[in-house]
Amino acid sequence: MIELLVVMLIVAVFGSIALPNTMAVVGKAKEAEAKQMLSSLGETQQAYYLENAKFADKLENLDIVFSGYYYNYEEPVIITNSPYPGVKQGAIAVNSLENNTREYKLGVYYNSKSFLLVLCQSLSPNQNAQAPNISDGECINSTKVQ
Repeated sequence: MIELLVVMLIVAVFGSIALPNTMAVVGKAKEAEAKQMLSSLGETQQAYYLENAKFADKLENLDIVFSGYYYNYEEPVIITNSPYPGVKQGAIAVNSLENNTREYKLGVYYNSKSFLLVLCQSLSPNQNAQAPNISDGECINSTKVQ
């Protein structure tokens, strides 16, 4: 009986060590949704700009169909205080603490006949991220994702 109790105690200790690591991996898998969708939105914004000489200011103007399970996607925000045209898109985590997911923001910038995309990731769940207003700026309250 004592041996069984010791084995159960050891299993409980191993489980308490492994659970947080497992939850972090599950959260990163859920974050793939936001990264993929923002990548698609960035490409679609580039195509829209080449056709219309401006970025789309509404998701409905983009020829893209999507739905998010772990994220809600914000309407585009046109960058007005920059020397070059740009737009920001956001992926806001649904139940970020429960799902262990972080917020993402994408900046799409047009500079000298080329596009640059900057993806920013919040430092932790339930924290805001912000893309820079200029293509060579730093992410605000977040880190740049390569």
